[in-house]
Amino acid sequence: PTKAQVNRILQYLVDDLVEFWDPGVIIPTPKHPEGRLIRSVLIPLVCDLPASNDVAGFRHHGATFPCPYCWITLSELGELDSAFPPRFASVHRESASAWKSAETEDEQNRIEEEDGARWSELLRLPYWDPMAFKVLDPMHLTTTLYERHCRKVLGMN
Repeated sequence: PTKAQVNRILQYLVDDLVEFWDPGVIIPTPKHPEGRLIRSVLIPLVCDLPASNDVAGFRHHGATFPCPYCWITLSELGELDSAFPPRFASVHRESASAWKSAETEDEQNRIEEEDGARWSELLRLPYWDPMAFKVLDPMHLTTTLYERHCRKVLGMN
């Protein structure tokens, strides 16, 4: 799906999650027919890298700023001796909000290129932290590490 389609689908989920977060929903139970206050949150975002970037409002791995966790640039990817400044949810949220309120597609593209951020419906959740809640692509990370370990460390073909 396109990024717009992803946000359109997320909109319905987020509408419900916002209500369940604050004020919460009173649901009757057999033990409490008058109802119990129920609150819920969405915390981990677990999917492959392209999907998680689309859902969380980041650019893809070929972008100027390919990492959703730090400010490494595409040209610095081979650099192992440097520490790169971390991204912060507040800055991402601010850039994504600017992207959302941009009046032209060119302005959105500029914000996306400069800040590596675009709007995600999940940012409507006041507690949502895209850096902390986005799980690093477990499937590809695991398979890549296993393959590298078997081939390079163990010398298997």
